[in-house]
Order: sequence, then C-alpha cells, then structure tokens
Amino acid sequence: SMSTKIGALGDGHYELDVLGSHTYRIGKDLFGHIGTGGDTAKNNRNIQIKGDDRLTVGGVSTSEISKEASISAASLILIGRTNLVLNQTSSEPGDIIKIDARGAMVTRITGTVREKYNSTLNTQITGAVTESFLAGQTTVITGDQTTTTTGVINLN
Repeated sequence: SMSTKIGALGDGHYELDVLGSHTYRIGKDLFGHIGTGGDTAKNNRNIQIKGDDRLTVGGVSTSEISKEASISAASLILIGRTNLVLNQTSSEPGDIIKIDARGAMVTRITGTVREKYNSTLNTQITGAVTESFLAGQTTVITGDQTTTTTGVINLN
C-alpha cells in the first residue's frame, strides 16, 4: 500500500504533466472524492479532451446530478437496444419536457404506439398536415367535438 497526503496543513496542489501517454490498471475498485464542503466553487471537475472519448462499462452506469445537466454536441445519438426511456419524476406545475426541433423532426415507429394524456392536449400546427391511415382509424369521443375551418371539409 502507498498513501500520499499533499497540503496536510492547508491548501495543497498536485500537478502532473505527462508529455507522452499515461496508462493505469487497477485490479479492484477506484474511488474518488472532489471537495470537502466549504466553498463549492472549488469543488469542481473539469476534463478537456482534444480527441475522442470512450467509456466502456461492463455493468450498470448511473449518473446522479442534483441540479442541472447539459449535453451539447453537433449530433447526439441515443440508442437503447431494448428500451429508451425519458422519464420526468417531478409533476410540479410548470415542470415540462420540451423537444425543440429547429429543423425537421422525423419519427419512425415500427411497433404499437400508445399515447395517454391525463390532461388537455393542445396541438398547434402552422403548416399543412397530411395523414395516411393504411389499415383504418377508430376514434372514440366521449364529449363534444368542434371542428372549425375557413376552407372546405371533404369527407370521402
């Protein structure tokens, strides 16, 4: 075993400058802790990678963030082999899930789709809408339906 303490009597600083490669192999666990309280502006982690980054996890990977998370990329691809879940656990007024597609948005679903709204659904479309139902459509309305148009409604 080896133990090194830097700054035992106050603030310490440790810097490692490797001009070549740095490799490490740890046979069991790797634990780390950043910050001991106090000034939270000094309890941060900042890693800059000029090339690619790859993380391979053989088990479960979990990230817990207590405030806010942001991912910024030219392209972002999320792939779930069996499930991909976007779950909002808070139901406070004003809490929303927002998808803002500035260009086009393509949705391709090859299985069954079920949408459930426990409140009002309001859809605003500023362009034309084309829908094709190749196997029929059934609509059940338990209340009133109001349809308003400034043009013609064709039912064929």
